[in-house]
Amino acid sequence: MHFITHDHFSGKLEVTPEEVKVSMPSNIALIKYMGRMDNQLKIPLNPSLSLTLSNLRSLIIARPCHQEGNSDELEPLSEGEFFVRLDPDGKNRFLQFWALLKDRFQLKGKYVLKSGNNFPSDCGIASSS
Repeated sequence: MHFITHDHFSGKLEVTPEEVKVSMPSNIALIKYMGRMDNQLKIPLNPSLSLTLSNLRSLIIARPCHQEGNSDELEPLSEGEFFVRLDPDGKNRFLQFWALLKDRFQLKGKYVLKSGNNFPSDCGIASSS
């Protein structure tokens, strides 16, 4: 397993020929930015402060899919303590963001994605992944 560090969070990355697994800690805003100074550049109006919750994590697994069809799929993750419950709008937003990532990193082909948290969704905790 490899560890990745970025300016504001650290995660775990596992890459095999069959899949890529990424696990990232969650965070909760103590002081949240309100509004934007520049909407186009997405510059916040004021600074924010958040606390990383290392034991509360999100996990995403991506596997190439060799079945027919062009659409990527998002499936529930049932691996140990991780779970997710996305409504149709949430699933659509997730897959739209995945399409942006595929384009940005020039990923070709169809993928099956599984995503989950070990904390409840919509409880005010954000995932860094």
